[in-house]
Amino acid sequence: MYKKIVLAYDGSEQGQQLLINSSDLKAWSDAELHFISVKPNLDDLIGDGTLIDVNSENLSHFHLQRQLDSGIQHLKDDGFKCTGTLLIGNSVKEITNYAKKILADLIVISHSHNASSFSKWWAASISTNIVEHSPCNLLIVVSK
Repeated sequence: MYKKIVLAYDGSEQGQQLLINSSDLKAWSDAELHFISVKPNLDDLIGDGTLIDVNSENLSHFHLQRQLDSGIQHLKDDGFKCTGTLLIGNSVKEITNYAKKILADLIVISHSHNASSFSKWWAASISTNIVEHSPCNLLIVVSK
């Protein structure tokens, strides 16, 4: 049914594992999987006059890329056709634009129930906005 699927997660190990271990993956064995993670653009998060630790930022980028590569390899080892991309920018825009670019049939995002009020608001905001802007079907995989 689905030919091109975007698997998008928030950069966390838990978010990645939710997608990789989703029971729905078995149904998509013939699909082309695009595993993506979106790293926020620092320019969008900080104001003028803020100091940035470039070494920390580079290490963060390296860690996210290594984690993404590990997930891609896991999916390939399980027999899936999979590519991956680390995107930088606004999560909603990057995910939906990527899905449009590759003509995706489905976007799958992970969502975990978070303890803090801010985390709940942030996650709900991203999920809600992806629903509003998605160019195709959307599946949200929720942690238990």
